[in-house]
Amino acid sequence: MEIRKTRPEDIPRLKEIFDSAKAFMKERGNPSQWDETYPPEWMLLRDIEKGQSYVVEIDGRVAATFVYALGDEPHYRVLDEGAWLNDDPYGTIHRIATDGTFHGLTALAADYCRAICPNVKLDTHPDNLPMQKAAEALGFQRCGMITLDDGSRRILYQKDYREA
Repeated sequence: MEIRKTRPEDIPRLKEIFDSAKAFMKERGNPSQWDETYPPEWMLLRDIEKGQSYVVEIDGRVAATFVYALGDEPHYRVLDEGAWLNDDPYGTIHRIATDGTFHGLTALAADYCRAICPNVKLDTHPDNLPMQKAAEALGFQRCGMITLDDGSRRILYQKDYREA
């Protein structure tokens, strides 16, 4: 198993992974977090260009993907409710998805990301119970809620590994 930066030639495989993840979410009561066009190809390319997109390869096949973005996440500036654990520099895990053949991706991604920046944040849709359970099992603390530009809500989590 290897974690590496995503390359443009990985995009067709990423689309397959996101389709699998969307089917998984729908089966578990979360049909609206990611619509049929999410994420658009321009977003995947932007993440690659910024050097913040990663894939997990198992036996030479891409089985999972995630984004780890360092720096300010504009949507995290004002919480509708709650408060962050601290205001220190952080990285944010986004768009975490697997093709279903790989389990434990959230733990693997969080461990990988903490080596880059140990103050880690993430958010998830209120209907994404598997992601909420995974975050809490890993010791992430629920910090509050935000409302995105489209009016949808997200639950916020943070873990500062320096304090763990």
